[in-house]
Amino acid sequence: MCAEIEHQREVILLLTTRLNFVLTMFGIEEIPAVFDKQNSVGCEDADKKVSETHTCYASVVSSGKTASFQSAVLSTMYKEKEMQEARNRNFVVYGLQDSSGESDKEHVEKLCETELNLKPEINIYKRFGKTMPGTVRPVLVTVRSVQQARDVIASARGLRKSDNRYVREHVYINPDLTKAQAAAAYQARCQRRLARATRNTSQNQSLIHRHQLPVIHLIVDLNLRHLNLFQMLTKSDLKARLLFCR
Repeated sequence: MCAEIEHQREVILLLTTRLNFVLTMFGIEEIPAVFDKQNSVGCEDADKKVSETHTCYASVVSSGKTASFQSAVLSTMYKEKEMQEARNRNFVVYGLQDSSGESDKEHVEKLCETELNLKPEINIYKRFGKTMPGTVRPVLVTVRSVQQARDVIASARGLRKSDNRYVREHVYINPDLTKAQAAAAYQARCQRRLARATRNTSQNQSLIHRHQLPVIHLIVDLNLRHLNLFQMLTKSDLKARLLFCR
């Protein structure tokens, strides 16, 4: 019985430590540890300590700390949702070179109209990233509605069929993703490429095997014919030697 109580005490200490870590992230005071090694008690005081623990947690709930915790979580989720909704009206154009005769806005509008047959209403546009020789900074574009951004992103694959070689090989349009979303999308692309490469390798091996089968059959057939011819020559030679000996 005492061993079980000691085990429960260790579990409570561990859970209290983890809970305090989470609470400190939101500016909430730590819950004092009821069980510790310096204040260890015997089996007869276990019920009293458990009662004190319940009282301590009840005081935290009654003081409104739980409500503050929930409010902080909801506020964070709401801000994340607002940021995502704002990003949904954006798209990023990569590889679009600077043009001395027109602004980036006019350049993007011309690209969408000629290559994608779309006319999005551009509200904000700007290039971002460090300026480095030999590189083209991407353009972040904000349009009037989420649907316009979705239409542009959905039609962006048409750039791979452009008559303009530079656009076909260097210009891309992607959604405006957070760092976490971009990392997840990159991992998904790597997995798709790996699966495609594995599938192509298995198909090539199967194709090679099918092409090799007739050759293998021909080689086996030739080997059998050579073996038969050798056996015939050996028999003829043996008969000739027998006649000579007579």
